[in-house]
Amino acid sequence: MSEFLQISPQKSKGLDRIIFSNARKLYRDAAILDRAGGSYSSANSLLILSSEEAIKAILVALHSEGYHTYRMENAKKFFTDHRMRHQLAKFIELTSGILESVARYTEQEPVTLIRTPSKGWNDFLNGALSILNAAGPVLQSTKRIERLEEFNTDKNKGFYVDYCNGLLIPEIEINKVRHDATKDIVLRIFRVYKGCKILFHPSVSRRYDPQQVALVKEQLKVLVNDAMRDFSFTRL
Repeated sequence: MSEFLQISPQKSKGLDRIIFSNARKLYRDAAILDRAGGSYSSANSLLILSSEEAIKAILVALHSEGYHTYRMENAKKFFTDHRMRHQLAKFIELTSGILESVARYTEQEPVTLIRTPSKGWNDFLNGALSILNAAGPVLQSTKRIERLEEFNTDKNKGFYVDYCNGLLIPEIEINKVRHDATKDIVLRIFRVYKGCKILFHPSVSRRYDPQQVALVKEQLKVLVNDAMRDFSFTRL
């Protein structure tokens, strides 16, 4: 019996699209429940399941392009353990937040709010303000990572009535605020998958600078094949 980990990169081509199609279906099902009657608890659980499928699609897509996603520590658990996919989602969210902060820092205009007689103090304080301003995305990512910590518990809370010093009822435990926070995270994971598909599209070099595309692919290879190879997602 063959499993995802036994399928070669060549034979994995296109499998990610089927997986991501299922992720989108779960997302649409959640949206129907949301619109139909504000069933945020069940919709939230479906959104979390959708995120898990999207993470799986990212792993398979990168594997099909020759990246060593299946050689990472505990790689098998990415396909059998829901919580491991949440851990990988946390890593992706943190990486995205850092990249967004770096981009904001390099693109923003120099801060000149502080004006004192000392040029040295001006440069230091305005530089600090620039860093704080650019840190916004990574700070938001920290909040999303905290939310991801609750994904497995919330997925169950959304479907089942439980008892812990009192009844835990899905409609009460999972409200619109929690649902909307989950939806935001899922859409960000979707964007990462779509970004990967754009990066490896045959015509990508017609729309973007080929040298820049090659650089991004090389940086991604370093991240996946080297940095993530021995990274312990169980301790994240």
